[in-house]
Amino acid sequence: MGSLKYLYRFADIAWIGGGLDKSIHNALEASAYKIPLVSGPKIQGMPEAKVLQDKNILHTFKNSNELEELLSTLLKQDKSALQKNIERLYLQKSEDNYSSLILSDIQRQLLTAD
Repeated sequence: MGSLKYLYRFADIAWIGGGLDKSIHNALEASAYKIPLVSGPKIQGMPEAKVLQDKNILHTFKNSNELEELLSTLLKQDKSALQKNIERLYLQKSEDNYSSLILSDIQRQLLTAD
């Protein structure tokens, strides 16, 4: 228990559980490692997931064809562009309460990741 957040540092892409029949699990831990996140499309009720999706960090799919295309694209993606996107999220002044909550949680998780 609690070890998954340490494994994200070795990943190129993080699969966030859920999202196919129920809402997704916590996406914030994985986002702290500046890697693309993938999940099923059901992210309702998870405001932080919507912010991550809007910032092009969390990517969703509806079927196996979309997943295959998405993974292929993400594996070819310039990682520095994604890292800059996440860094902008860190530095951005809060647009709403959710952004502020996400940023403080990511910072907390980064500080406790080692």
